[in-house]
Amino acid sequence: MFSIASISILVLLIPTILVITVAAFFIYKAIYDKHTNKVLESGETQKRRWIAPWAMSLIVLGAQLLIVAGVMFPLSLLMVDPATQQYVEATEDQPLNVDVSDSVKFVIYDPAYENTGTFENYGVTIECFVRENADGTSNNIFIGTIDSKDINGPINVTAELVNKDGECFATASCTLVDVSAGTDVIYFMCECLSEDRTGNELNVGVNYGTAIYSVNEAAVQFSCTLG
Repeated sequence: MFSIASISILVLLIPTILVITVAAFFIYKAIYDKHTNKVLESGETQKRRWIAPWAMSLIVLGAQLLIVAGVMFPLSLLMVDPATQQYVEATEDQPLNVDVSDSVKFVIYDPAYENTGTFENYGVTIECFVRENADGTSNNIFIGTIDSKDINGPINVTAELVNKDGECFATASCTLVDVSAGTDVIYFMCECLSEDRTGNELNVGVNYGTAIYSVNEAAVQFSCTLG
């Protein structure tokens, strides 16, 4: 799948390539006709014939396509395509991540993750996954879908990590401002790192229309004990 950046570049490049090709054709044709007339006037027929204008335009077109391919390939490796974004690994420095997409569902390819259940509430479905790490920590990923058929405006997902005393020690939020027309499903992901047997809790809130600063303000709420 092409990313939006890739498509934008191609939309600009194609007319440019065509303009350069047509310009090269007429410029070369003028030189070619002048040369041909000079040969006919001089009566010299032993000189090597020049390439026809149409052939030269094909050469120019081919050269441009090769250059574009040579440039676009390394650029495509640097471009971020939503279809290839799966999830961001949480770390001790950033124990909580949230992301939202209106085009591609987040996918876990790591077989070490175990599906521990599904949560459903008011058009929101969340699948829960956990991976136990060798250092005693666990990575928890929550992949969700939001039924957006009847929703207009921004969609916000906020997550909070709360310790066993009820104190919030990490929070992350992501708002999808522009929801594509005709979008039926919005996808989101929450990923967090938790120390084993600490009793930490993840609270997730989904809100419509405006961003929220606390999960308690969300239209749909979900809570899960980690570790």
